[in-house]
Amino acid sequence: MFKKRLFVILAIFVSLLFSNAILAQQQITPEKVALIQEYIEIIGVKSNIEYNVESKASDLFQSAISQSSGIREEQQAGLNETLARLNEKFKELFKQNVDLDTVIADVYYPLYDKHFTEDELRESINFLKTPLGKKVREVSSLIDDEAGQKIDETLFPKIQQLVNGAVEQDKEQLGPESTSLPEKQ
Repeated sequence: MFKKRLFVILAIFVSLLFSNAILAQQQITPEKVALIQEYIEIIGVKSNIEYNVESKASDLFQSAISQSSGIREEQQAGLNETLARLNEKFKELFKQNVDLDTVIADVYYPLYDKHFTEDELRESINFLKTPLGKKVREVSSLIDDEAGQKIDETLFPKIQQLVNGAVEQDKEQLGPESTSLPEKQ
């Protein structure tokens, strides 16, 4: 009986959460929706998401292939072709199965509605259309890319060192016969 009541209470709570999210999204005025759409288009949200999704998929394919054992050097060239083919297939499947405009509307519209007024969106859009605003958009992505590379170069070795240290400490605590991670072969 208790489980049944708990389930009913949880179901009511979840339905209230979803109904509040739907109501909040419905409360965005058409004028503000238009401003959010324009702002999102100017800053390139859709192309950034597409790039990040494709990059992540490529990384996953690369990881899956590199984990397969017994790859000989002569097979490496074929792997590059396979990766390219898989990436293209993924792009097709993603476009067929994911409505990115709906995802953007569901995720970004409520956030921009929450954090910006209509006037702030108008001012931001006006600024981004100026020569300085265009430069800020262009240079910001370059700075992000360069900073990301520098962070990877400087921080990744430290992260790797800390991960290795944690694994070694775990092995020492549990003993050599009981490891938390499988040994490399």
